[in-house]
Amino acid sequence: MAIEVPNNLRLHRGRCLQGRECVAGEPITDEEIRREAIEVLAEALSRLEKWKIQGTEWLSEYAGSIEGSINRLKGDGEYPGLIIEAMDRVIKPTLRNIISNLSQYWEGTISREIKELIDGVTTGKTEAIVSRTTKTLTVHIYKNHTTLTANKIRNNNKGITTQIRIKGIKGTTTEIPNIFKEIMNNEEEYKQFERKVLTPEQMGFAKTDEGVDAYGRPVMITAHLWQAVVWMLLYPGEIYVNINGIDINKNSVTIKWYLNAYNYSSLKTEPLNVVKTFDETALFNFMFTAILGDGDVTFLRDKNRIKPIIRLSLNPKECDDWEAVFNALKSFGINLRTGDSAKGETQVRIRGSNAIKLARMVINTVPPIIKTLLDALNADKWIRLKQMANMELGQSHKRGISLIKIGDIGLSVSINDRGYVTLRLNRRNEEEINKAKVFLESLGLKEDLDYGVRPNNGGYRLIIYHETILRNEWLRQPTLKKLHEMMERAGNNEKRRRKIMKAIQKLSQDKQQ
Repeated sequence: MAIEVPNNLRLHRGRCLQGRECVAGEPITDEEIRREAIEVLAEALSRLEKWKIQGTEWLSEYAGSIEGSINRLKGDGEYPGLIIEAMDRVIKPTLRNIISNLSQYWEGTISREIKELIDGVTTGKTEAIVSRTTKTLTVHIYKNHTTLTANKIRNNNKGITTQIRIKGIKGTTTEIPNIFKEIMNNEEEYKQFERKVLTPEQMGFAKTDEGVDAYGRPVMITAHLWQAVVWMLLYPGEIYVNINGIDINKNSVTIKWYLNAYNYSSLKTEPLNVVKTFDETALFNFMFTAILGDGDVTFLRDKNRIKPIIRLSLNPKECDDWEAVFNALKSFGINLRTGDSAKGETQVRIRGSNAIKLARMVINTVPPIIKTLLDALNADKWIRLKQMANMELGQSHKRGISLIKIGDIGLSVSINDRGYVTLRLNRRNEEEINKAKVFLESLGLKEDLDYGVRPNNGGYRLIIYHETILRNEWLRQPTLKKLHEMMERAGNNEKRRRKIMKAIQKLSQDKQQ
């Protein structure tokens, strides 16, 4: 539902210092800035209304999703008992306690302030502070215990980010067990593990999105549960856990966890020249958490081609420090490019076969116990890294993520809104379609095959319908396997996951009937 923001809303220019409240300046009279700020605020308030943020129903759903994610560790006997014990004894009670504190605080304090905020904006009575650069426009509204921040990258279609920062929630300090030391045979083996895996992984986070407190200790603020859990396990000992705020996205609401490792000094200022002493295991464990931190793992689609790409976003002032890392990657045949991003950062881009090589090296060096944890927590970047590692080096740009192979024919899997699946083959001319028909007929589809040849962008399309797939096990099984792969790739996209699950149920249940 669109929220009307009145044009007479009190907007002031603001000068914002990192980590502090904005200082308001003169009222904004520039109509273009006012229009942009009102557009950003309208979207932010629409999300507050959509998720009913003034209430606690969204929080109950979020708590349920956390319980479900952690309980998945018990769903399969292959998961190490040490992880399950750490989750049950330490991590799950800690998260549950913090969320319980948040729920009480929300009902008693935050809910009232959010209602006041919405009413103040929609009636034009509140004051918003706008900070604007050549690249971004950000709107802040301050209350006693909450701050609404809505940000838009200008001239960019990726949309608006909306956050509510919260003051005054009671945190807790917990003792995280060293599960890695417990699985080692002796002290010497653990020291080697610490040198080649643990310290490089700590440094990978430190050099990307990890922060530092006033005492030089590591801090992590993250909206990803899997990242919070992995980070805590990498810093065994005393960790302070609290909630920094919430991210209000178009498709979800997530809590931002604030974690502070009390028994460590941050590696953030350590020079990256140390990478020159890293062996293969240490280098790619460093890259693993660097990617999980400020990295982006994706598949860019361009017509009928797919381009795997891994990106890292760096502070331009830190690029010289990273030169040692770039050179180390090049020594393993992994080439990269650097360029500026819309946010003013330096973006490191690793594409195509280079991205596949990097994904494989990371997958091969990460400890099994961490792999197990990321699998169970359904970590989105981890899932995409595994998909990338499984791509063929020589064919990395060919579209194949939703294809099943029948002989030499690649059939794309398509799902309609009712959950029915079709297999489709597109060719430029009718002769190629006829060759495919002859081949499929040779496999026994003479009567079942629907010769659904249709004009398709100047070419031809052959369609195999749901009922045909259902009747032929050699079509049904690879289609089901591909649907499960598509489910993994869907990550946190609930709409996409529901659609795929409906298709899986159709192809499974219909066969049983």
